[in-house]
Amino acid sequence: MTSPKPPSQRRGSPQAHASWAGSNAPLGRRLTVLVVDDEISVRRLAARALGRAGYRVLEAEGGDQAIFLSEQHDGPIDVVLADVVMPSVSGPELVEYLRQARPDLAAVYMSGYTEHSIAQQKSPGRSALLLAKPFTIEELLGKVRAALEGLAERSEGGEGGLTG
Repeated sequence: MTSPKPPSQRRGSPQAHASWAGSNAPLGRRLTVLVVDDEISVRRLAARALGRAGYRVLEAEGGDQAIFLSEQHDGPIDVVLADVVMPSVSGPELVEYLRQARPDLAAVYMSGYTEHSIAQQKSPGRSALLLAKPFTIEELLGKVRAALEGLAERSEGGEGGLTG
């Protein structure tokens, strides 16, 4: 039996991908991760790994597409996994914008730069995790899990800066 394609894979929609792998994500419901990176190989690797781990994945090649997907997506987006340096908008600027409509959005930034140079980027004012490129699948999944666990801590008042 073939399942229908999600809206993001239908003909005529922006280049986006939703992964519908088996659900073994935490918290008793299927969690959604928005992966944003202008490097297709990094974006696809992250999306594939997260999908296989049971997350629903939305892919965007840049900030504009990520904003469009966020506005069109009816359900929650739990985590944004965004490259720090992208054309037109940085990862931190994107997260700051997305949090206007989705204040509980957790963030993990990917970068090949040092944490010091990332800290000089505009910060969304809340704790965000840093995933250094290149990374392993285990590191990726660990950072996403840590970001999700941090949602509860932030709602209880704990805020901070970038952590690696």
